[in-house]
Amino acid sequence: TRDALASMNDSITKVVIQFQNRDAMGSEHREAILNAAIEIFARFGFKKASIDDIARRAGIGKGTVYLHFESKEELFGEAVRRIWVKAVADLEAVVKQARTPQAKVRAFLEGRQLQQIQIAAHLRISEEAVVELVALAEPHLRMSREREAALLEEIIKEGNTKGVFAVRSPRLVAAGMTACLHGLDAHCIEPGAADLQVALAEVDE
Repeated sequence: TRDALASMNDSITKVVIQFQNRDAMGSEHREAILNAAIEIFARFGFKKASIDDIARRAGIGKGTVYLHFESKEELFGEAVRRIWVKAVADLEAVVKQARTPQAKVRAFLEGRQLQQIQIAAHLRISEEAVVELVALAEPHLRMSREREAALLEEIIKEGNTKGVFAVRSPRLVAAGMTACLHGLDAHCIEPGAADLQVALAEVDE
């Protein structure tokens, strides 16, 4: 009957709304967990940070954290990827604003180093946590590293095409340059990194 169909539709609608609300709540919890994890890892390092600390900072129960992440290791990896995916996207945007290949290389190099310093300052990474976090983060940065190298390779290729560069192997050169930058990462996020930035600027001048 019409009433039965209407009642069925109402029931289906309620179920759909319940699932939508559950998804929205799950997304909010995941966001809160990741934000809290980034803050706690930066403050205490990986080993000293606990799921209890993260759950308390996120304002949720410990069990809710495990609904989204199976372990502290998985949560750490996702937190690292989240930071650097955005960082590379921001770097690509900065490079895109430069008009010439030379300016793009400069924007890439300066932008990336400044980015490291700003991230460390924003996250307030403790001196004790720097070395540990940099080492543990490395396995989770493969895709971001590849995007950085690909971006620099594309700039070099553009320079070759326009006759301002004469690089025989853009891929190898890009890989070498980004590897050198990665080696400076720990220095760029430790206390006193701003002094390093000033020193680099003076050398450039």
